[in-house]
Amino acid sequence: MLQKAILLNNFMNKISLNKFKKSIINNLEDSKAQDVVTIALKDKSDACDFMIVTSGTSDRHVAAIAEKLVKFLKHECNEEISYQTEGINEGKWVLIDAGQIVVHIFIPEMRDFYNLEALWS
Repeated sequence: MLQKAILLNNFMNKISLNKFKKSIINNLEDSKAQDVVTIALKDKSDACDFMIVTSGTSDRHVAAIAEKLVKFLKHECNEEISYQTEGINEGKWVLIDAGQIVVHIFIPEMRDFYNLEALWS
């Protein structure tokens, strides 16, 4: 865990967190993700600074969005940060933890059910 934090700090020193967030959002939009919402959590949670919530049109679309974002993170971060993923195989709700930014990609029904925007806004 400490090594992850050190690598993340080194990476974030090279680019700003806002630029990194914008790059993630651009990647999601390029994948035709729908209703991309960014929630600032810096004063609400110690887990991350930003949460990005978005939707795909189907489980295949959700998985494709997530896979493209993972490839982008590998390329953009040059493996300087580790990230965790959950749910890519199912494609209903994918979570990508990129350190200070956590991305949730849902099918619309799951997004409506969990309503993270209302919970954290």
